Amino acid sequence: MNWHNLSNKKKANFLVLGAALVFLLFVLSITLLNSKNNTLSQQLIEERTLSNSLKILQSSVIFPTLSTAKAKNIIRKTYRAIQSKKIRTDKGKQIVFTGSKIPFFKLLEGLSALKSKYGIVVINADIKYKDNGVVDATMTFSHP
Repeated sequence: MNWHNLSNKKKANFLVLGAALVFLLFVLSITLLNSKNNTLSQQLIEERTLSNSLKILQSSVIFPTLSTAKAKNIIRKTYRAIQSKKIRTDKGKQIVFTGSKIPFFKLLEGLSALKSKYGIVVINADIKYKDNGVVDATMTFSHP
């Protein structure tokens, strides 16, 4: 059987059949690629969810429970360079710190260290400007 010996009708039938097979292979390959794409998209969504959960867990540090006496000692050590300071307990777990002539940047450094290392946070603060970066402060702390 030679291509030149076939009639135009048979040639057309072979061409249509060939085109149909090529089209069928194309549709089949697109379907397989789409299925693979959907699977990969679902896996990517799951991985992003897991990644976000891990970031949340890493950012939420659980601090050990501190006694009031231990928390007072930690605050006292943090602000040991402050000469005129008073630390007292108020309403159970709350600790009140009063200090005068504190360099403001030292006050902020201490607050940051207390929060990041021990989970001790200020729940009330009264800070008054005194002179050129120096403040008087009364702060109420809460601890875990």
